[in-house]
Amino acid sequence: MANNRCDARLASFLILGLSLFTAVRPVSALAQWTPEQPVEIISANSPGGGVDRIARSLQRILHERKLVPRSIVVNKPGGAGAVAWTYLDRQEGNGHYLAVATPTIMTNHITGRSTYNHTNFTALAHLFTESVAFAVRFDSPIKNWADLMARMKKDPASVTLASSSREGAAPLTFAMAAKQAGINPRQTKLVVFNSTGEAVTALLGGHVTVTLTIAGAVSGHLSENKVRILATSASKRASYGPFAVVPTLMDQGVSVSFRSWRGILGPRNMPAAQVAYWDNAFARMVATEEWEKELATYDGANEYQNSTKARAYFETQYDQLKLILSDLGLAKN
Repeated sequence: MANNRCDARLASFLILGLSLFTAVRPVSALAQWTPEQPVEIISANSPGGGVDRIARSLQRILHERKLVPRSIVVNKPGGAGAVAWTYLDRQEGNGHYLAVATPTIMTNHITGRSTYNHTNFTALAHLFTESVAFAVRFDSPIKNWADLMARMKKDPASVTLASSSREGAAPLTFAMAAKQAGINPRQTKLVVFNSTGEAVTALLGGHVTVTLTIAGAVSGHLSENKVRILATSASKRASYGPFAVVPTLMDQGVSVSFRSWRGILGPRNMPAAQVAYWDNAFARMVATEEWEKELATYDGANEYQNSTKARAYFETQYDQLKLILSDLGLAKN
């Protein structure tokens, strides 16, 4: 009789335990998330541009290292980035969509060219920084920064500048440096292309005088002696790689240094489990040898910060860019 009561209590205990396990298990499962469809890595530039190149590097390394099941690069150029950000904004709470972010998302907001800002989205990562470069064709009569400034002082409109944006890191840095030389940035002749690739192609074809671009976009042409880089915006010259022979603005007596950042934004209102997934994936990716080699071609510095730190970093960057644009008389917001 005692054994029967013991067996009954044991059976009741097991049933209760199984019931609790069944009740708790779905909650535990909800704490984890894995992509169930191909992840879209969005580039606001056309194929061949600097942002596109970074997006494809991310896609390749994430795939090769099996950090993401499946991913593709989706190009959404146009509207000074507005096409890409509008597309991302439609994917609220969906961690299958990521976009490569640059300072342009902030500068376009500050200057009133776009209603979108980094705060409209979920900060997922600050990946790295890279210098910008000011390049001419290798056969150009402009040999150095002083030559360029002398020509622009005489006639600013005689020099055609090319960039992939009007208020991006490269044209802003150029404007700050030109202002120190006594040149009014608003009098310069700037042609805006859909991507850095198109801007560099225009330079190589002799259609523009100088291309203002991120350093990585011209590193290959520098190695092949197709372009001469007059200066980079780094605080000090690179110690190795193709940019070791390139002087900085600081080297040439211009007290301007700036490094453009590259980050990742996701749609607004992403669940915590999705953010945690990408924190883990990017932390593992930036520790790979492949990523370090990739950064060397950008004159880039690995400064990875996860979602929490990236959010604070972006806020600081916004404030700094607003000061720069205000000083140039371009800030509206």
